Amino acid sequence: EGLQEDAWGFFKVCTPIVVAGAPLGSLFGSFLHRLVLAAFVYVTDFAQFVGALYVVRPWTDVKCNEATDCNSTHICLSSASIMVA
Repeated sequence: EGLQEDAWGFFKVCTPIVVAGAPLGSLFGSFLHRLVLAAFVYVTDFAQFVGALYVVRPWTDVKCNEATDCNSTHICLSSASIMVA
């Protein structure tokens, strides 16, 4: 039940941003070259990836315990393969 209330709250917060941002993004995108837009997507994807690595920190075993079967080597290798691809 609590998750549903939070989801509606997030929806209410995001709605005005999407309503204003989508037309503005379309307008700005129509004036820019497609390679500029592609570069912007690459930069934002890289920033999200680095941010996720900072939050998850797959190179540490801090969140591992007897109940969880986690392997930091597997997560590090998969993250590196995503970065290379």
